[in-house]
Parts: sequence; C-alpha cells; structure tokens
Amino acid sequence: MLLLKLGEEILEIPREMLYTYRLVLNYYEPVDPINLIFKGDLRNRYLLYKIVNHLQKRGWRKLSPVQLKAQNQFLIINRKPKPQDVQMIFNEDSTRFHVRLWKIRPTMVIGNAHHEQLDLLHFSYSNIDHNKGRKKILSDFSGLAYAQVYESVPVKDKSAECVHILDKKESKTLVGVIKLIW
Repeated sequence: MLLLKLGEEILEIPREMLYTYRLVLNYYEPVDPINLIFKGDLRNRYLLYKIVNHLQKRGWRKLSPVQLKAQNQFLIINRKPKPQDVQMIFNEDSTRFHVRLWKIRPTMVIGNAHHEQLDLLHFSYSNIDHNKGRKKILSDFSGLAYAQVYESVPVKDKSAECVHILDKKESKTLVGVIKLIW
C-alpha cells in the first residue's frame, strides 16, 4: 500500500496499482511506474473526459487503436487486468511525450507519463524519462483556477507499508497529484 499526503488528505494506493503491466505470453510483467494521480470530487462525474479535453486543448492527441504507435498496457485491479482507457501523445518527431490514463473510480484517474526518443535502428521508442513526462503533465495543469498541483510525499504509518516508486537514485516518491475542482 502506498500512502500519499495530499494537503491534509491521505490517499491510499494498493500495491498492484503502482505499476503498469504488459502481457507477455500468459504473464503480466510490470513495465512503467504510475506517476500521476488525478483526484476530483463528487461533482466531477466525467473526470477522465475533462482531463482528456484539457490536454487536447494544450496540444495532446489521443491515439486511436488503428494508429496505435504504442503498446497497450494494463493495471491489475482486484487481480484482474484493466487496459488503459486512453493513450495520448504530445509531439511526434524523434521525441514525444506519452501518457496512459485509467479511470479507477468516478473521482480518481491514475496514469503513467513519460518522455521518449525514437530509436531508428529498432524503429521503437526508447530512452524513457518518467520524470520529464510527469513534469510536462503537471505543468499543463499548473496555474489553473480549478487545479491544485502537488508533488506528493509518502506518509509513514504503522498500519500500511510505504513504498517508493519511480526514482531509486533519489529514493523518494515522485508522484504528481492533481486535484481538480471544476
């Protein structure tokens, strides 16, 4: 369990939801860390739609299943795989920003954002930077009247195990939390 402090509020994220997964034969292998949490209130029934709409206004494009230039990934929720609800990209030259989003409940969307470079030798994207992707999304929401942007911090608590995700070098939790109040 990951406990994150958001202002005075504590968010609990189950361990299996800390990473995205891809299907390899009959096994789900962890791939990317979850580094974004969007939290709304009960008025935000269409939270995922509002997030996507906001990002599109800032130049992000949705990837359709036909033009998908990225692999599908999953979250494991209650031991069941859930494919991402939306994939989006910003820019598509030799480098791009890429985000995957999952609606967890009506008031919460989580995601993985990263920056990547095109590897022409293997015709795939590599040199992935999760920090840069997370910071791009956070900057696209900062300064808005209806968004509070946080760099979350882990909470130490006897009843739950705290884990650090994303950056082992700095050994701190790097999750951007965006609280939306529309």
